[in-house]
Amino acid sequence: FTVLSIMMVLFSQGIAYASRIGIRADQNRDSADQAMMDLQEQIGHSYMFITHDLSVVKYVSQDIAVMYLGQCVERATSDGLFEKPMHPYTKALLAAIPEPDIAMRNKPIQVIRGEVTSPVNPPEGCRFASRCEHATERCHRETPELVEREKGHWIACHLYDPGNA
Repeated sequence: FTVLSIMMVLFSQGIAYASRIGIRADQNRDSADQAMMDLQEQIGHSYMFITHDLSVVKYVSQDIAVMYLGQCVERATSDGLFEKPMHPYTKALLAAIPEPDIAMRNKPIQVIRGEVTSPVNPPEGCRFASRCEHATERCHRETPELVEREKGHWIACHLYDPGNA
């Protein structure tokens, strides 16, 4: 991992403080992760960390929102999301994390199939429907609302609507 591509939004004096402790995009991942956690602890401010690498997010975030084409599809605590992912897109992102244990590398790889919906002109319904193996006709018609399905665990998916179990 030669370049850590992150986007952080730091609030108030956090921006100036970040430059003093030396967060740089070219640091190795471990030192950048540690610098971000130190920054949050030392100045007591929040930051937004945007990435596709959920293995990093698990260690630097307390709360996680998973977005797909500009819409939040799942939101939970870090532990809640990793212990019980609910949205099919979240499950696919977690399945894509490389397994460091060689004995576990035989797990099936989950590939997201289908066409990526246009972010400029998205069709009606769930933006993930064209790529979701669980999609129904309703998914293509109606945009699911972000609803708290379990305490502190929000999901936008018709799969979890009453009557679909």
